[in-house]
Amino acid sequence: MPAVSRQQAKAMFAAASGHSTLGIPKKVGQEFTSGFHGHKGSVAKLPVVKKPKAAAPAKKTRHFGSMAPV
Repeated sequence: MPAVSRQQAKAMFAAASGHSTLGIPKKVGQEFTSGFHGHKGSVAKLPVVKKPKAAAPAKKTRHFGSMAPV
């Protein structure tokens, strides 16, 4: 599974070495980071923080019998 941000990669590498402060088990960190060995540039190309997608605006609806403009 690829990392989506540098923060996530950093947390997983810390967990893999047994220094997680987030409660990530060492085995999970080792499994996650097993694909990173030998790819030093791959972590540097990741964004620092993955920003969530913006929520879609609420759809305006017209109530039956209402004279209010939409």
